[in-house]
Formats: sequence, structure tokens, C-alpha cells
Amino acid sequence: MVTRSIPSRPMPARSITDWVDAAPFQAHVAHLMAAAELTVGAVALLSGVQPKAIARLIAGWDTGRPVVRKISKEMARQLLQVRNGDVRALRCRFVNAEPVSGRLRMLRGAGWSESRLAAALGVDRLSLTALLDGSASRCTALVALRAAATARTIGVTGFEDLKGVIIHQVGRSPSATIL
Repeated sequence: MVTRSIPSRPMPARSITDWVDAAPFQAHVAHLMAAAELTVGAVALLSGVQPKAIARLIAGWDTGRPVVRKISKEMARQLLQVRNGDVRALRCRFVNAEPVSGRLRMLRGAGWSESRLAAALGVDRLSLTALLDGSASRCTALVALRAAATARTIGVTGFEDLKGVIIHQVGRSPSATIL
């Protein structure tokens, strides 16, 4: 049997000071999620942290998996940029609904039912119908965020229309890590 060595990129050495206690950030994420009924994906879009990292951060609480004890300072910084007041304000802020309509049509094309879409967005059927047929010209920033997070689950990218709605900056490192 021939074995090959796969070259890996060198991992930067991290000192003990590059990590922080995860517990306050677990509570922060749980609070953000409760404040506006956000999903892991929505918190990921807001913070710029990868969805898997957010899921691992909060997974130990209700899944029986080991609780994350430490996270990187970068991930901590990104999570702290999302404030509860910012999340609550998403309910009152209105944005152009056209990109949301496009995302919803992609999700319908991927097999999502109208009831599933309405539940994911937290809207009634009448509002969903208006978004799907393009007759809604505006929607809340919270609905736009939920639509983007939902579309991201099927591999949709390109959320430039959400700049100013979501908090993270485009150039930020997506490599926040947990220990």
C-alpha cells in the first residue's frame, strides 16, 4: 500500500492568551437567538462567524455533546459586535424585498413548501405570497436576514444587498475558531 503525505498549511502557533472562556459567548448567542427568534445561520450572517462554529458553540447545552470551553479572541470579537439592540431593531427596519423574493423563489425551486418557508421567515401565508409573487416592495430587515440565512442552507451565496442590514464587514476573516 502506498501512502501519500498530503501537505497541509502550517497552523499558526496559538498561545494560551489567544483563547477566551466560551461561557459568556454561549450565553450571548443564546440571548441573541431568543431576542428575535434567530437561527444559527442568522447569527452567523450577523456576526461573520461560520455557522458550524456557532452550532458547536451552543451544541452542548441541548444535545449532550461536550460543551465548548474556549473560543478564539477573533470569534469572541465578532460575536460581541452583534448587540441585542441591533437584533431587536431588525424587526422595525424596512428593506427592499426584491432580493428576498428571489431567494424565496430559489428555495421553492429547491423543494421548500410554502408552509416551511413561512415558518422559516416567521411570516403569515399572505405575506409570503406577496414576497413570492413580487408584489411586496419592502419587508423587515429581520425577514430579509432570515431569508438569506435560509437560502444559505442550500448553498446560495452573495448577500451584498444585506450590507447595512447585517453587521459583519465583508473583509473580515471567516476563520474564527473554537477549542
